Amino acid sequence: MTPPDFQPRDTFAAMDRPAGTARRSFLSGAAATVAALAAGRASAKPRPGAAATAAQNAFDPATFTGPGIESETGNAIYNFPRDHAMHGGPWYRGAEYQETHYFTGFFNDKRTGKPYSVFFCWAAYGWDAKLGRPVWVSLFSMTDIERKKFRQAVHPMSGKLATSGSGPDVAAKAFTAQYVLGQDGGGNEGLFSYQSKDESFRWMANVPKPTDGLKNQTPYAIDCRARVVKPGFRCPVPYGFTQEGLGTDVANNLANPFTGAALSWYVIAPCMEAEIKLKLDDMDLDLTGQVYYEHQWGRIRIPGMEQARYTWGWARMDNGDILNWRTYRDAKTGKYVPSDPANRFNVIRPDGTVQYWMGSAFVYEPLKWWKSPETGVDYPVYAKMNTPLGVFYTDPVVEVAEAQLFNGGMWEGAARLRKDSATGPVVGRSFCEFMWAPFDSPLGKDIPYDPAITASPGAGLPEARDFRAFTKW
Repeated sequence: MTPPDFQPRDTFAAMDRPAGTARRSFLSGAAATVAALAAGRASAKPRPGAAATAAQNAFDPATFTGPGIESETGNAIYNFPRDHAMHGGPWYRGAEYQETHYFTGFFNDKRTGKPYSVFFCWAAYGWDAKLGRPVWVSLFSMTDIERKKFRQAVHPMSGKLATSGSGPDVAAKAFTAQYVLGQDGGGNEGLFSYQSKDESFRWMANVPKPTDGLKNQTPYAIDCRARVVKPGFRCPVPYGFTQEGLGTDVANNLANPFTGAALSWYVIAPCMEAEIKLKLDDMDLDLTGQVYYEHQWGRIRIPGMEQARYTWGWARMDNGDILNWRTYRDAKTGKYVPSDPANRFNVIRPDGTVQYWMGSAFVYEPLKWWKSPETGVDYPVYAKMNTPLGVFYTDPVVEVAEAQLFNGGMWEGAARLRKDSATGPVVGRSFCEFMWAPFDSPLGKDIPYDPAITASPGAGLPEARDFRAFTKW
């Protein structure tokens, strides 16, 4: 089968707001805040030429730079294809930095035709002084849909990181970036790469032993090759970036595009044709299918933002629509907060146009919880979703789908999307992620947070670039 044509490079040209939604009512909560900031109506913008503070000089984690590391785009929206690379430089450094390239998808084995779901993520966090780079972690899970069996592994990579890629003067269609994690003492190794000429990505990892300190870990080797097809790249929020966690406190410089604190720059490719070579202890699979890809980066790991208490998911509908949602739970009550501006829902139509809704337009109502016997975490794996497109219900393919982390748990598995009722007809395939973990983590925490960075506009950061809010409606 010939894959669909690639989307033109004007990647976000087809974004749209919901039909009949006025711009004034649509830009609510955090969206209104960032729009005001972008228009220069807030005082949080760093002063041009501001002198470095004592706190800035004291807080000096090594800056992540080198070939293949994008260190110039800062908080601009967006500079493609350069922003498909890993980020570093003065903006993205230290304990607050986090970046992820991950995919979830449904596959069939070429030999047997049996169905599987697969999740894989390369995640970079903070800064490890001993390694001289951010901490890199591989996260993997798969569900054998026919046998109702779930496998997972989470592993930090301690090998030497070699980066390579194009410089800023390279033509867009010739841009490349590659990151190779050399073999460490446990035999773990990996690779991530991107090529703009055919919008292709590659994820590789070899984890031959279970991870120390974590339970139910599966040794595995994976090699995934994928390329973007229609509708190309999109953004899950209308203004180009998303707030990470509950609470907006511009006075303390959070959710502020001029500093990037508590914000995630966020790009998705909802359709990628993919092939995976996957080896487990009892399986040798040759998979083909389609994946949903996401890339996030930013100064995400901000104290007090409760960014690790969310529900996220996407669904590929039988009618061709692709849904995406994210909502947060209050840390004290455990209940969802549908009115918070970080709450969002969108639909990508078959022609590539996107419609967005924020706040209480999307409400996630848990119907039944699954309690992990390992971590004790309750996951709302059965739910009713009140959306602008109607009411849908989700239920898991396998209840036991928890990936154990160093700081808690994360449910990461395949689900069904139904209409009419919890037992109604299936109208799409879905993939859900439930995160309920304390903020503190041993990953990337050897350098303390500098309170001046989040308390003072521009402290510890370079002068802000011109901020270009995305306004294609």
